[in-house]
Amino acid sequence: MQEVQIAVTIAPDYQLDRKLTQRLQHEQANFDIVELRVDQWPEFNEEAYQQTLETLREAVPEKEVLVTYRTTQQGGKGNASEAEYGQIIRAIAKEQPIYIDIEFDEHASPTDVRALVNEAHKDQVKVIISHHNFTETPNLETLRFLYYKMHQCGGDMLKVAVMPRTPEDVLTLMSAMHQTSVTTPEQVIGIAMGELGKVSRLATGVFGGSISYGCLEEPQAPGQVQVKDLRRALRDYR
Repeated sequence: MQEVQIAVTIAPDYQLDRKLTQRLQHEQANFDIVELRVDQWPEFNEEAYQQTLETLREAVPEKEVLVTYRTTQQGGKGNASEAEYGQIIRAIAKEQPIYIDIEFDEHASPTDVRALVNEAHKDQVKVIISHHNFTETPNLETLRFLYYKMHQCGGDMLKVAVMPRTPEDVLTLMSAMHQTSVTTPEQVIGIAMGELGKVSRLATGVFGGSISYGCLEEPQAPGQVQVKDLRRALRDYR
């Protein structure tokens, strides 16, 4: 079974406040990665990002950092244009977090995404290629082909998140994740969002998933589980 890391998602204002910093320190036994969301800022501010990243590294120095700018097209709050998105990704990577999230549009050319991936790799940053569908869960064949197209982008991990409407949708996502995990060299992440899909977060390692995303208090994405509960559940599935 795949060993699963826990990523705790935080979406602070331009600076990390003391309360959030202390909560991260208190809960650090329950997560491995901090996902720093920066799309909630009214504008991406490079100086504020640098300061926030530095504060985060000082607060939990043993934890890896993943930085994510999620666009509105994929369920986030970032309203950057395509050109601005590329500039933001480059600015994020320049500060060398361990991971960066780069979005994949199913209608986009893998070549364009690969160019951003290559630039991040030059900065020694690992890349999670991600795709989010907040509307539905495509069928198994479509999901497997989506993972395959993402694989062509040259990233280090492939992440697909979908919105299930039925229990069968959850099984479809988990099956696609499992089949991809045994056919591609990249690590794979699969999430069925919402309450219906919570099992995909808890049992992800059984199906080849490498990271499960959780929260400190309030969910930062539909269906997220608090990291202390997520850690306990993942142990039960070993």
